[in-house]
Amino acid sequence: HFGAAVLIFTVFTYAYWHFQDSPHAFWISISVLVATCPCALGLATPSALTCAMANMNKNGVLLKRADALEQLTDISDIVFDKTGTLTCGEFSIEKMWFADETQGETLLSIASSLELRSEHPIAKAFSNSDIKENHHYINSFEVSVGKGISGQFDDDMYKLGSLNYVATSNQELLVHNIADASIVMTKNGKLVSAFWLVDKIKPGVLDVLSQLKDYKTSILSGDSERNVNSISQKLNIDVSYSQCSPAKKLETIQRLQREGKKILMLGDGINDAPVLAAADVSLAVGNASDLAKNAADIILLNPQLETLTFILSMAKRTKAKIKQNRIFWIILKTAIINNSASFAYAEYTF
Repeated sequence: HFGAAVLIFTVFTYAYWHFQDSPHAFWISISVLVATCPCALGLATPSALTCAMANMNKNGVLLKRADALEQLTDISDIVFDKTGTLTCGEFSIEKMWFADETQGETLLSIASSLELRSEHPIAKAFSNSDIKENHHYINSFEVSVGKGISGQFDDDMYKLGSLNYVATSNQELLVHNIADASIVMTKNGKLVSAFWLVDKIKPGVLDVLSQLKDYKTSILSGDSERNVNSISQKLNIDVSYSQCSPAKKLETIQRLQREGKKILMLGDGINDAPVLAAADVSLAVGNASDLAKNAADIILLNPQLETLTFILSMAKRTKAKIKQNRIFWIILKTAIINNSASFAYAEYTF
């Protein structure tokens, strides 16, 4: 737009001096082009962004697209995945329940054999526990991303995962008082065991969140309501969404955007890739999966969140610097144009 306006103004300048029978009409119009050259304006934004990106790289932040810095200044909501982002992702089994206590050791061993084939962080809870593994031979093993796993052993089909995945009735859960379990396991569609898992909050996360008072914070997790609410209360997070499948996470982000909110999404897992791609700006922490890093706009080179406040601060400083550069350009060009006009008038009158 600026270039077009300059060319039109130059044409009118030439026409005016031409009809004044000035022999310098051409040179006056050329001086207009020189005086209004937008080089400084063109450099106002990229120079600020380049310096900001270099500074962020030194602090362990990889920016995949420069305009994400400008978009960060418009963010209204920050949404966190829980496991691996707010927490360490190092699960341990806190409590177990078995429909038949005499089969407890066998069921725990089968659950462990299933989880050994999974790459989800929850699997670590079973590998770290004191389980007498028989390494059961599992047939027809299948992974449902963000939901659970299933496999066949001795002609029996086992499903291990979220309550929605195993399709267990709420009434059955309430009868056994296990509705708040992290994951449950069924055998041929019948509930046989439940597990309560715990995960530690990352060091420094509470301090980081205390500095985000200007934003509305949320947790978007596939974990149980009990675990999500516990983390949310400990970290003073405004809103929590639990037991969310990848599709439900995406639906939640899109609903918030339809409400006019600008979303910064932080995640690390494979099932976070769709919401990372859909958010206005997305950030993958250092321990994120390759798929999450590929979908994110910004990548932290370490798993800690202390850098988040630095990124938001740098975005605000960069936008302020861009505005400052543009103001300096306007002042400079105004002075140059005035001087050029005075020179042209003096030449004409002389």
